[in-house]
Amino acid sequence: MARMASTNIIVLSFIIFYVTTVSAFNITRLLDNHSEFSTFNDLLTQTGLANEINQHKTITVLVIDNSEMGSITGKPQSTIKKIMATHALLDYYDQNKISDFSKNGSEATNFFQNSGLAYKQQGQTKLTTSGGEVIFSSATDGAPKNSKMVKIVAAQPYNIAVIQISQPIVTPGIEQTTPSGPPPSGTPKATPPTPVAAPPPKKANKTESPAAASPTDDADVADGPDSDGPTSDGPASEGDEADKESPAKMVPSHKGNAAQMAANGGAVLGLMGLLALFL
Repeated sequence: MARMASTNIIVLSFIIFYVTTVSAFNITRLLDNHSEFSTFNDLLTQTGLANEINQHKTITVLVIDNSEMGSITGKPQSTIKKIMATHALLDYYDQNKISDFSKNGSEATNFFQNSGLAYKQQGQTKLTTSGGEVIFSSATDGAPKNSKMVKIVAAQPYNIAVIQISQPIVTPGIEQTTPSGPPPSGTPKATPPTPVAAPPPKKANKTESPAAASPTDDADVADGPDSDGPTSDGPASEGDEADKESPAKMVPSHKGNAAQMAANGGAVLGLMGLLALFL
């Protein structure tokens, strides 16, 4: 019996250890004990952030009193989730740590950084000191610094801390962020280039035909010495007729040479004919 009781105690201890390790805290249950934060608590549940926060081993939640939640509740659900995510810091901050960070003007990573929607410094929360008070603000340029620390509401050392601040933290441009991560509104958009008409195609220059050769050139070449032979005028006349039919065409030089040789041949035959008569 004693051995069985000892075994049961060991099993029960293991179960308790396992449960506390898997879920070290429950933000909703912690805030259930503080009715002044009921609106903030309800929004954590509605947006699903409560379950996501409970999965982290160390976290600090910056809560706001119901009377200061009006600037958040009237927005779309997707925007509310983004804003609420900036009020959870991914580390444990107690009083001493907050004092050190605020004096140095340090930054803490908030839950919005994990969403993949943070643009530039939207996923960072800045801790500063002003007039002896701790100020929480967005690290984004131009963010107002008016959310003051009021008190520590609850704490489980090194796991979770719940800290009340005077009003919601304002993160510039957070409502315009999308999964593709464009810059916030107000950033000038690139103007598309003005289309330029293509120049008309150039007309091809007409190639002027070379000047026609003078028909007299071939006639001069064809003229041979005076003869009574019947063949002296034959080749030359044919060349003249060809030139007259197509005066615009260039006549190759070898044609003129052939005509001259034909004329010379005709003259020789004529002389031989005369000699034959005398003989």
